[in-house]
Amino acid sequence: MSSTPGRSTNEQLIISFLSIRKAIGILGLVLPFALLFGTLLLKDCDEIQGSISAYYYTDMRNVFVGILSVVAFYLFSYNGYDRKDRILSAFCGLASLGVAFLPTSVVPPLTACVNEEVPDSIISTFHFISAAGFFLISAYVSIVQFTKGSPSPTSQKLKRNMAYRSAGVVMIFCIVLIGIYIALLEHKYPNLATFKPIFWLETFALWAFGISWLIKGEFLLEDS
Repeated sequence: MSSTPGRSTNEQLIISFLSIRKAIGILGLVLPFALLFGTLLLKDCDEIQGSISAYYYTDMRNVFVGILSVVAFYLFSYNGYDRKDRILSAFCGLASLGVAFLPTSVVPPLTACVNEEVPDSIISTFHFISAAGFFLISAYVSIVQFTKGSPSPTSQKLKRNMAYRSAGVVMIFCIVLIGIYIALLEHKYPNLATFKPIFWLETFALWAFGISWLIKGEFLLEDS
């Protein structure tokens, strides 16, 4: 493919690099909305599922798997600045595929949107490990890798670093709260399930993930 006239190969690579980052961020932000409104439009089902992963058993299964697979593809394609960036992105991509293709369990009470009941199994355990790994690696990347740069950062870079760290903390906080809920609160306070805490915590974590990558893609808080 020939180069664009008036634009160097290096400039094209930078644009491609930023585009991958933006795409990862956009997909992270879009996923909860696509699943939630997709079930409403396709099946007239306005009940929120217990978790984002539970949408695997709804009519939005292909969207759920498809978006996570595309995220994985972009993460595998992302080279970053060094070997550590590439390794972290690859593991995060593997975790994304694990979430997509190792489905969680779904047990009663089922919503009208769910097409089948799947009891707890070793597969769902690997699903939870994949989901936790995805967010924890993403949090590390946001807090440590994305904040690297010049020893004399610009004011915008300082703002970006604060946003990266905040996004990473939100992801960790959400994962910890999900763990506390599942381990200590889910069975003791069953009425909490009506508020869909896992779904919303996963959504907030995905939004933090998406915003972090959008900032890294210079869609937000870019230098002049």
